[in-house]
Amino acid sequence: MWNLNPSLILGLCWLLLSCNATRFPKKATDDTPTLRGFTFSQVDSLQTTEARPLAVFLHTSWCQFCQNMRLTTLKNKEVVEMLNNDFYYISFDGESTENVDFRGRLYRYKPSGRDSGIHELALALGSVEGAISYPTFVIIGERNEIIFQHNAFLSGEQLATVLRQARPTRTSN
Repeated sequence: MWNLNPSLILGLCWLLLSCNATRFPKKATDDTPTLRGFTFSQVDSLQTTEARPLAVFLHTSWCQFCQNMRLTTLKNKEVVEMLNNDFYYISFDGESTENVDFRGRLYRYKPSGRDSGIHELALALGSVEGAISYPTFVIIGERNEIIFQHNAFLSGEQLATVLRQARPTRTSN
């Protein structure tokens, strides 16, 4: 039979609990606004009432960098405020099997194997020299042109800098 010291057991329990707590991201605080997301079809109708650039986050379910960006960058208070106030934000899974009607064109999922494929819209927005990687962040200007495209992780500070430069200037009456 083992003779275990109770303080050793308590110390090990504390160590395990403290290590486990650092694995999970902190929840957003109460003063962090909620990021409002739209679909491509919603944005088509919203653009008729208020034209804004689109901010599109292309991701997949298996991409760890995408998950990290979702849990950190897209929880950054400044980023969320700019996306909510100055852009129409769209989070889009590049492997979605849903048909998407956007700007008068129907985009579909293109299977490339038994359990794999890519959405045509993800290819149209995220391809660089015919290849796509995740995460990809795209900003589409008010004239439907891609004004920013980045195929890698962006920190909150990096994305905030991009959004400040890309957001429309508002004229006061």
